[in-house]
Amino acid sequence: MVMCIRMVTASETRDVSTSHAAAATVRQLVALVFERALAEANGNLKVNPADVRMQANSKAPKDLKPCAVDAYLILQDIIQLINGDAANWLVGISEVPKTFGLELLDTVLTDFSDVFFKVDLEEIESL
Repeated sequence: MVMCIRMVTASETRDVSTSHAAAATVRQLVALVFERALAEANGNLKVNPADVRMQANSKAPKDLKPCAVDAYLILQDIIQLINGDAANWLVGISEVPKTFGLELLDTVLTDFSDVFFKVDLEEIESL
């Protein structure tokens, strides 16, 4: 995902087709992460704890499930990038075109709003 985001940013002025392909890939990867978080919240996806790599310096609430942690961290990074700050989880990304970041945020909030309603009240209070 980091490589594709870099291609969106770097090729913005060079090769339009590469930029569009990279942007489409990022959109699909973000959607996949949120689809997995939703499936996990609905109980349709069971993640084997042995397959989960612990996030170093994770700023996500400790009681979130693994796919929800990924979704939380990506959302946090999208917001950071829109604000002109460097991403924390997507290491090495310090900027994206603002319109692209806003488009990603709109997609998450529009297409995956159910993810936000599946979180327990206890988890919300810990934020």
